[in-house]
Amino acid sequence: MDVVGEYSDEGHSGKNITDKFYDRKYQDMADRQDQLYEQIGEYEEKIESVTKRIENIRQDKISGEAIYKILIQFDKLYDNFSDIEKKKFMQSFVDEVQIYKEKNDRGRFLKSISFKFPVYYKGKEIRTIELEDGVGIYRNRRR
Repeated sequence: MDVVGEYSDEGHSGKNITDKFYDRKYQDMADRQDQLYEQIGEYEEKIESVTKRIENIRQDKISGEAIYKILIQFDKLYDNFSDIEKKKFMQSFVDEVQIYKEKNDRGRFLKSISFKFPVYYKGKEIRTIELEDGVGIYRNRRR
């Protein structure tokens, strides 16, 4: 097989292997591609991280939905729970309960209750109910 002439792909990719700067251009292109692949890798990691967070949020929602279903049947189930089961059940959705050292003027010990997930009450999404003078003050915050 005889080689006739030189290879040139000028006008198509703009590269000519006989160009005295071919090696530099090739290295520059390779460096740029490496940078692009680095960026692609970073974006893929970010996408994976966001996907995991979305999945965790969905799992929280599923847990909330499961708890809601249990609450619908609460009166039937709760009476049959042992004391340990009652405690575990409450811990699954109650984050914190604050009580007064002694009964307040209204005869109550309960100061506030915070939930592990949003609770919808009177058209608002809340996480904490604080009882002041027997009146519920609803907060959308975690303690």
